Amino acid sequence: MLRRTKFFRPAAPQDLVVRPRLIDKLNDGLRRPLTLVAAPAGYGKTMLASSFLQSCALPWAWLSLDEHDDDLRLFLEYLLTALDSMFPGSLQRTQLILTGSTLPPVSAIADSLVNELAELEREFILVLDDVHACLLYTSPSPRDRTR
Repeated sequence: MLRRTKFFRPAAPQDLVVRPRLIDKLNDGLRRPLTLVAAPAGYGKTMLASSFLQSCALPWAWLSLDEHDDDLRLFLEYLLTALDSMFPGSLQRTQLILTGSTLPPVSAIADSLVNELAELEREFILVLDDVHACLLYTSPSPRDRTR
């Protein structure tokens, strides 16, 4: 069962300091396929993204990640649920991949997801908040390969 609160966009507090220059940079980022907001903890990345979405005309979904989301199947379930909130029923082939007892290779999952995303007829914003807390895949270090 997925925690529904992970899909809630945090509300900006009433006393939020508006950062128009940063909002302008996020608006400029809409011309690119990916925008990464990086800064140390406590610098307001989440509130910046949240306040940006308040005035954005594109459909958007929010997904808060944490250290428990490092399981690929669980991450994909959350990701597909977030995307389904914007485009209901549009990622059925990729959803079907998750129903098996084992997952196919990551490349097959990625191909399915990319193909279905390419079929979407509208641009959108997907916020993955605290993505640094969720390490999905790490390549073995050279030392690990020699053991």
